[in-house]
Amino acid sequence: MNFGNWEVNDFGIIGLGKLRRLEISREDLVHKRDNLFYDCLLNIAEMGIVSELNVYEFNAAFIFALSFFNIDIPRELSFSKTFEKQIQMISEKLGDDEDELHLPQGIQH
Repeated sequence: MNFGNWEVNDFGIIGLGKLRRLEISREDLVHKRDNLFYDCLLNIAEMGIVSELNVYEFNAAFIFALSFFNIDIPRELSFSKTFEKQIQMISEKLGDDEDELHLPQGIQH
């Protein structure tokens, strides 16, 4: 199943096209950062070659992959806090120009 430039397959999530070197195994999907955030979601947001749209597409692939692989979601990790952190990271990458930040519908900065 494809989500923009990301594919969920038996391995996990892999990048397509210019992102083809990026791979996250299904075992790595729920690694933690600071016991609150999903590490792979923040890693993707930090990467210079990944666009804002690529991040949001990865988030969709990530949510799908959790269900596809029937992965137990650790209670201590927060989707909302992780997504908020991603938005902050993207905003900082764009130089805090909120006019350039195109958040998905329903998400406010």
